[in-house]
Amino acid sequence: LQFLYFIGGSMEGFVGNQILTQFEGEAYVKALVPIGLEDVGTRHWQDQRKKVEQLNCQAHYNTSQGGGDFVVDALLAHDKVSVVIHELLVIEQWRRKVYPAIRDQVNAKNPTCVYSTLYYEGVLVNLLELVFWTEEGVSRCDDDLLEVLDYLWRNIVTLNTYADSTDYWPQPVTAEDAKNPPPSSKLGSERRQEFTVCMTSISLLWYIVDKVKILPMSALNNILKKNDMPVGLSCLLDNRPWLRRGENGFEKFITKEWKQVARGDTMVVCEYEAHVWFLLHTLLTNPACREKYSYTVWRKEQILKCRKFLNEVLLDQIPPLGDLQRALDELSFLEPPAATEEKFKTTLVIEPVPRIMNSITKNTNFKRIQDLHLSRLTDPALIMEQSKEMSAMIDLLLGNLDIGA
Repeated sequence: LQFLYFIGGSMEGFVGNQILTQFEGEAYVKALVPIGLEDVGTRHWQDQRKKVEQLNCQAHYNTSQGGGDFVVDALLAHDKVSVVIHELLVIEQWRRKVYPAIRDQVNAKNPTCVYSTLYYEGVLVNLLELVFWTEEGVSRCDDDLLEVLDYLWRNIVTLNTYADSTDYWPQPVTAEDAKNPPPSSKLGSERRQEFTVCMTSISLLWYIVDKVKILPMSALNNILKKNDMPVGLSCLLDNRPWLRRGENGFEKFITKEWKQVARGDTMVVCEYEAHVWFLLHTLLTNPACREKYSYTVWRKEQILKCRKFLNEVLLDQIPPLGDLQRALDELSFLEPPAATEEKFKTTLVIEPVPRIMNSITKNTNFKRIQDLHLSRLTDPALIMEQSKEMSAMIDLLLGNLDIGA
């Protein structure tokens, strides 16, 4: 399970041999199809999950070699990014609405299958990171990009809801627990995976917002009006979920794991913190964003909370934040209208219906799906079969990849 967590949560640690040839990768991509929530855990779903896992490993290997990535190219060429997004939203709904109702029964009999299903969400987010790193990946998503933005924002709201990161990643009780955290603990390994996915969502959101010049108007409306991301990101900076106090001092969430930092290094910016600052810098200083974002008294109060963190140490590490500091100084002198006055302004926002999410949740009987998955995941024959397949997959990955230091 710890090996699986490493794969799903931290692909940066992998360097090594090629898993798929370009011909095999393209064939795998062509075979990808949307699979509904009801069919999670079936043979067809398991087969596709294994293909996506191998595509993800191969895509990260391609990136580490500095050459072209035939996996991402194939996803774009064959219009399969929407399938990856569909798979991601299906797993999210399974995690939020199906798994909580069957957690205790399934974990007692088939924890390995549950973990492999949950870490699949991390694999899909990892793969989309590479897709949205490119401008073509962002521009080719069309309206499906709005559903990705909503998904990422739900994860970031989750981080703000659980401001204390120990809620997700509790301190080990013993030295043995520190090496091998028990899956049956109060929060369980699934909470660690959820925390990792939520933190990775920050980076994925930045990869999208960084291409603000090519974002459609509907995406800007989603970011600035529907989800009000500047306020949420300001709260995230105030909560700082990437920093916690451990048993031996301060720890930061770096490369998807907690690492102890010296007291003098707590102000050294980590990846996720930097991405939040980059996001705020773009949303509050880019002319297109400034034109669309309307301030109220409440929004002004929330956004100015991050002003206290803009000190010389931070500006030395990220000099462009000087523009953000000036924008916040200007905001401090602004007298915006009250929220009640803002309500009476005539604003028409037209947003496409979430096509993928509707196809997943519309007319869905979640109670029936919960009962179906409980029966499926606790079937002894299936448990034995999946355990053998998991062992074979781990042997394959260990045979093809070396884990870098």
